[in-house]
Amino acid sequence: RKESSAASDVYKRQGMFCFSGLRPEEVDALREQYHLYLTRDGRISMASVNPGNVRHVAQAITEVMATRADEGV
Repeated sequence: RKESSAASDVYKRQGMFCFSGLRPEEVDALREQYHLYLTRDGRISMASVNPGNVRHVAQAITEVMATRADEGV
């Protein structure tokens, strides 16, 4: 299975924060459409992801990254 670079970045990080590999416009889309708040460089607080919101976070990131795939990036 080949992972996207953003997904592999998440898997490589440890600790409270990780860099998602998301572009600034993708971070903006997460904020505006899904009410997820990351820094514009794609840093996310993994401590804020919990059993109650992990599905929402994963679906939002998947949908935003699907736009990237549709653009052929």
